[in-house]
Amino acid sequence: MTKSSMRSLSEAALKQLEMDGASRRKLISHRYTEFGEIVRYCEQVGKSDFSEAVIDEYILNLRSNYENGTIPKWKWTKIRRGGELLKLYHATRTLEMPRCRPWEVLHNPLRRQPTVLEASDPNNIFGLVTRTKQELQKFGFAKLTLYNYELSFDRILRTYINHGTTHYSQELSNEIVSNMRKAYESGALNRIAFQMTRKVVALLEEQHKTNTLDWCRLLQFKSRKLSDAFAQLLDEFEIDYARCHNVKANTAKQYKKNTRRFLFELEDSGIFSMDAVTLAVVSEQITVMAQKYAGGLRTLLGSVRTFLGHLHTNGITAIDLSFAVPKFFAPHRKIYEGFTREEIDRLFTVLNTTTLAGKRDYSILTLAFQTGLRSCDIANLRRKDICWHKNEIKIIQAKTGVVLTLPLPIESGNAIADYLLHARPESDEPYIFLSMNSPFRSLKNSAIGAIVSRCMSRANIENDRTKRLGFHSFRRSFGKRLLESEIATPLLSELLGHTKIDSLSPYISIDESNLQNCALGLISCGKADSV
Repeated sequence: MTKSSMRSLSEAALKQLEMDGASRRKLISHRYTEFGEIVRYCEQVGKSDFSEAVIDEYILNLRSNYENGTIPKWKWTKIRRGGELLKLYHATRTLEMPRCRPWEVLHNPLRRQPTVLEASDPNNIFGLVTRTKQELQKFGFAKLTLYNYELSFDRILRTYINHGTTHYSQELSNEIVSNMRKAYESGALNRIAFQMTRKVVALLEEQHKTNTLDWCRLLQFKSRKLSDAFAQLLDEFEIDYARCHNVKANTAKQYKKNTRRFLFELEDSGIFSMDAVTLAVVSEQITVMAQKYAGGLRTLLGSVRTFLGHLHTNGITAIDLSFAVPKFFAPHRKIYEGFTREEIDRLFTVLNTTTLAGKRDYSILTLAFQTGLRSCDIANLRRKDICWHKNEIKIIQAKTGVVLTLPLPIESGNAIADYLLHARPESDEPYIFLSMNSPFRSLKNSAIGAIVSRCMSRANIENDRTKRLGFHSFRRSFGKRLLESEIATPLLSELLGHTKIDSLSPYISIDESNLQNCALGLISCGKADSV
């Protein structure tokens, strides 16, 4: 067959597609993307004549860009198929081509099975990747999620090969993450590609150390880690505190978080062992921390005091260092009003209830707005907690452990029913609200808070330290509305699930209209010598 230019071949293929009844949209897509990108590349590199080798070269370059996250999947898929169509048309003058076989099967040597020797070597990167992939299968991820993980494994394997080694190295893996972070910050890489690769590096490290995987959330990038000795003490404290004080897991985590700050202060002072900590050292560090964390000082001091008492009780410190932590301080309290009615309307306006996630988010926000439930109680809400015949919700509060019974408003009930019938994934989980991606898990408090944060961003609702807007703002707004309707305070306390009447103080403090009625007028008085 005589030589033909890539452009003329592309035009002939387009005419054939038109004769075969292709739609106008499809013809435009082929002209400017499937065929057009290939033609422009060939002319750019000075190889305008048709050549399968040039097409393969361009497709290989595109594959690398796709795996690095610089081009989207749809573009890679379309151009690859366009190249195969041009090859077929050049050879047969027909365009009847079946679906392309997966690229990984045909071209990707990085996804080969490891040899017996590689599989038996715990430090071989090919064997380690294969074992990690097998563990990942156990979590029941969706196909698309597993496919994205495959791309991240490919990036890591390619880097190891380019460095001329197949021996697993944590230093090299960390270097991969660091380089991808720089690419992401410069805009050359999308966020998902960076996050997935960082997650895979963490999975490989865990698999290499423990030979298994325990699914967990990664800390923020460049999050500081405690020294091994302090980290072990902190983990033991969290377990012991939760057991001895019979508190919820979230409370124990908060105490752990506050105590970690104290231990970081010790490390910044060059102290990495409790043997070097004295009463004077504790007092000095508490003084420094009081200036940094004035907003949450009461909780922070209580956490550190409990931690130091735990160390002495268990014989880790010779003296009780908790005596160096003051029990009294000048309180500093701010009152936050929550969402205004106008802000709440804007939040609901940006929700798209035609999507599955939109139906879920709408039911969560509606429930929070109409009942004032905490995020932890909404996250833990189960099917059996709702009595549809009585229009009633009955739960055991996560914060207090006390039973709370509330009426289920009609709007909230309808929203939940719509989600359960038309949007909730099929799952045996007893909880109502689930993640939208496989494996379908119950939502955590942070996930529910993130839903509100996303809605605030879309609704252009500004947030700052003076407003402190978030999911709890629904609860503040709920309490304020009830107070403005002059509801009795005992009933309000019951509806909010408080165990102490003093817990109403923040809500009463924002009810300005009724507080004005409590103000005392000024009483005139005469001079002392006027009598």
